[in-house]
Amino acid sequence: MDFLLFGKKRGVGIDIGTFSIKIVQVKQSREGWVLENFGAIPATALSKSGFRTFERDTLLISTEEVEKALRVLSEESGIKLENVCFSLPDFVSFFSTFEIPKLKKEEIPLVVKTEARKYLPIGITEVDFIWKIVGVSDSNYKVILIALPKEVTHQYKLIAQNLKIKEFIFEPEMISLSRVFGEEGVVAILDFGAKSICCSVVENKNLKFNFSIDFGGNLLNDKISKNFGIGIEDAEEIKKEYGIKDPQSPLTKILLPYLEKAWQDCEKIFDEFQKKEKKDIKKIILCGGGAVMPGLLEFFQKSFKIEVVIGNPFLKVLTPHHFLDKIDIEDAVLFSVATGAALKTFEK
Repeated sequence: MDFLLFGKKRGVGIDIGTFSIKIVQVKQSREGWVLENFGAIPATALSKSGFRTFERDTLLISTEEVEKALRVLSEESGIKLENVCFSLPDFVSFFSTFEIPKLKKEEIPLVVKTEARKYLPIGITEVDFIWKIVGVSDSNYKVILIALPKEVTHQYKLIAQNLKIKEFIFEPEMISLSRVFGEEGVVAILDFGAKSICCSVVENKNLKFNFSIDFGGNLLNDKISKNFGIGIEDAEEIKKEYGIKDPQSPLTKILLPYLEKAWQDCEKIFDEFQKKEKKDIKKIILCGGGAVMPGLLEFFQKSFKIEVVIGNPFLKVLTPHHFLDKIDIEDAVLFSVATGAALKTFEK
């Protein structure tokens, strides 16, 4: 008989990307968290467009396509859509840090809400937000604030309602990644997505810094497409197969300037953290679909002066042998966000 943590047996994490949806189911046993099932579906399996559309200056979900995809995923994987955590992408989130005076516990929420108004680019009534105290000095608390536009969260609620998911929550993907890759000390997480790189600094499993760099796989595909006179889909396949592993290839010469700019942007973020916090980053963890582009790991290992690895989220959970036989790091890394979101369900 399984040990039930807080009365819950299973948790499901869902990561809705621009061009694919990933789902992970984890259960709690006496030995710890166990990977029970996982699956993914590309947008091309259902339509010619992606799962997100650009409307009114934000990427909104194509709710009908997402619902259809989740039904297919649930049926094919056998994962029941119960006790779900949806993870939201960084480019629809607002992240800020600030300090407040030390107060009585019951006074803190009101002060945080009042202070948050100074940092949000839209009205506080237009967002759902979460906050956490991540540091304490002699007279102040250090707070991180993450806000999500209600226009976005409403869509996730609508999807849950239409799919009859009775128990669900959502959180920013930066928190999901912090949970699955955080460890003792300070580490940086670089999540390579289609639209952006989410650059986070995590200390003792708590998110401390987060920035979104306007650089992603779509940009590289566009440059390949224009330089070689081929379609975007062919550009994606060439990038995935060859990447920058050959320093002398025309493809490397096209992509390298953009990767060097991304590296420089990350360096600035890390330098800012080190100056403010007076702490060194001990490791950099790469994740997301773009992290396994051939040659990328070696490029960052040479560029940064510290350890750089590709993150494997399934190391956070017990993985049955029948999964180990068919999972390699290129596949596992795609499920980083969904795994972190699944683990969130046990914290409620």
